[in-house]
Order: sequence, then structure tokens, then C-alpha cells
Amino acid sequence: MSTQELNAYLDEQIRLVTEKIQDDKHAPGDPDDDVSKGKLLVYSSIKNSVRKEKLSNQELGVLGAVNDVLQTLGLLDHKTTLPAFIRQSS
Repeated sequence: MSTQELNAYLDEQIRLVTEKIQDDKHAPGDPDDDVSKGKLLVYSSIKNSVRKEKLSNQELGVLGAVNDVLQTLGLLDHKTTLPAFIRQSS
């Protein structure tokens, strides 16, 4: 997957999740909103990282945690970060 394709995917997922959060078909505070907000945070963290944009402290934490898990599982080398891996793969 190219960086352009990844960016398009992330943009689409962010759009879909944002629409779901703003949807008035469910009650405010619905647990689905929390799930959607969690997804939104992960997607935006990866998007901003890949685009080399400034990340919020919360986005840095999410990206760091995902990175740590991937390294622990052996899916990423301990010297490689997720953003670097994504840019290499594209």
C-alpha cells in the first residue's frame, strides 16, 4: 500500500467514525461513541504521524503504546518505529 493509499484509507475511516459520533440516532453517551472516539484517536495518531504533522500528547501516547506492543510481539524491530516502518513500506 502506498502512502497515498494509506492516507486515503485513514481519511475515509476518520470521516466514517466522525459521522458515527455525530449521528443523532443514538442517545448521547452511548457506549458506541466511546468506541468510535477510541478509533478516531488511533486513526488520527497514525495519520498525523505518517504526514509528519504535530501530534497531541494523547496521540503520542497512543502511537507509543501501539508501537511498544508491535515491538513486543516481534512485528517491529525494537529499533524501528511504526511511522518509520509505514514510510519504508510505502
